[in-house]
Amino acid sequence: MNSTSIFPIFDWPNDPMEAAAIVGHTTESTTRLWFRTGYKGSFILFVYLFDDTLQHYGGNLHELSNALWAANTPAQIEAALHVVCQNEIEIKDFSTDTTHVECVEGLAPNTSYGYVLYSVNRNTVLLGDKRLKRFRTAPEEPNQNQLSFVLFSCHKPYSNQWFKKKPKTVNLDMLQLLAERWENGTYDIDFVIAAGDQAYSDGLDSLDIWKHLNRKLRTGNVIPSYERMCDWYREIYRGYWGFEQLQRVFDTFPTYMIWDDHEIYNGWGSYYLRGQKGEKTARSILPNLWEWRRRIPVDGGRCLVHRMFLSAKQAYFEYQHSHNPPTNEGIYDYGFCRSGSAFYVLDGRGHRDIERNHYRILGQEQFERFAAWLDQLDPSATPFLFVISAVPVLHIEPGGYKERLSKLFKKVDMRDSWMHNLHGAERRQLMCKLFEASKSFKVSVLSGDRHISAAFSLEDGCNGKIYQLTSSPITHEVNSIYRWLLKKVVGEGGSTPEGYNYQRLALYDKVSYAKICVDPTDATASFKLYSRDGLEETVDLFQI
Repeated sequence: MNSTSIFPIFDWPNDPMEAAAIVGHTTESTTRLWFRTGYKGSFILFVYLFDDTLQHYGGNLHELSNALWAANTPAQIEAALHVVCQNEIEIKDFSTDTTHVECVEGLAPNTSYGYVLYSVNRNTVLLGDKRLKRFRTAPEEPNQNQLSFVLFSCHKPYSNQWFKKKPKTVNLDMLQLLAERWENGTYDIDFVIAAGDQAYSDGLDSLDIWKHLNRKLRTGNVIPSYERMCDWYREIYRGYWGFEQLQRVFDTFPTYMIWDDHEIYNGWGSYYLRGQKGEKTARSILPNLWEWRRRIPVDGGRCLVHRMFLSAKQAYFEYQHSHNPPTNEGIYDYGFCRSGSAFYVLDGRGHRDIERNHYRILGQEQFERFAAWLDQLDPSATPFLFVISAVPVLHIEPGGYKERLSKLFKKVDMRDSWMHNLHGAERRQLMCKLFEASKSFKVSVLSGDRHISAAFSLEDGCNGKIYQLTSSPITHEVNSIYRWLLKKVVGEGGSTPEGYNYQRLALYDKVSYAKICVDPTDATASFKLYSRDGLEETVDLFQI
């Protein structure tokens, strides 16, 4: 049972996550370490030089682990390690589900560090003994080192079983293969970008908090509070992240995250929630509000849906955004630079509103932040530019796509696409900004969401060129018929509504992750898709 006072609402097929760590935004001298302790109390974080410590134990990982397992006091931990810093942490209550981010400073560039979280109240190592935890800092800037990072999305490691209520777990070997890239000593991944749908609040009927809300409305006399809804979303994260394979990725590689719709609700922001259309939407999402015993005004239904969004946002901050590069409160888009490359992560969910007159996906303020960030970049320092948009800017067939999709997907799924005509003005502005940047930078858009991986090149006819790269899914199991249908609506080549010429360079329809490799010395890059069978697709980008 979880260490909070809330009983689980679902019967999980796996053990939900209790204590865990995530390596967040990491530079040449700092890192943001995220922890969930599972209980309140006092803790001490020890950060140590991993290679020096391991050398002391003759290179034997097992002996180092045993030494930490036997350590029961801070003094014993210090004696066992080459400690460079120790920080005291207080978890005073359950207001953030015992999550905490500790900023560690004064680290050396391009150095491997280990870390241990010690529980003062229980006189034991909570994290970092049975399975050693470590990370590597970035090289000192500026540098011309090769950069390799992983892109993935759509983590739904569950599938329904015939005649059984409890789902089974699937495709965890993909995460296992990714984690082993560090553990086998290759050190060929600098960080990870988790590009959306890291958890599904509505993934399966048996693990769906919106259906749970409807059951509560049908059988209960009290409408659930915001605090209780927050607990539901937190349980979704603990369940979906309760796999050692995933935790080995998160607590080793610096991981940058952004949410998509399923961390909230399928197609969030693409529903009409006002007027007559809004009444129909509210009734479809929360049908039990209008049963004879629970009949309330439509505005009450809308308020309840909005309360669920606020709860999803709180849980998203606690579990995902808090360890990203710091931003102002309520702002989840962010930028960072690494080894000759600049990255900007767009928030396509927190401000999405289909009923706005303009900037329905990003919102005008976010678009202006992104434009201002672009303007201050120095192409000589960061010649490569990667823009992360969870939903691809180009993926489905631009010409006649509505006719091809209308029989396959819901209208909300169509409105959710950047290619929908409602987003035409905003898409044109974004594409114009990207092609303008392509005159000085080598530009790629990185995405997920679509449950099928693809790579496109786009050209404006004036020597401007950008790439759209999509990696999806990492564990989400899509049946073969649906995969075939998805492949039919992915464009092959032609012209976008704005007049840009595009060409599809790769298409892969099974579980996979992407590895992007950048070589600043010769200004080249590559996009590689890996499945459980190894390398599946390679696209060479920006070749001389």
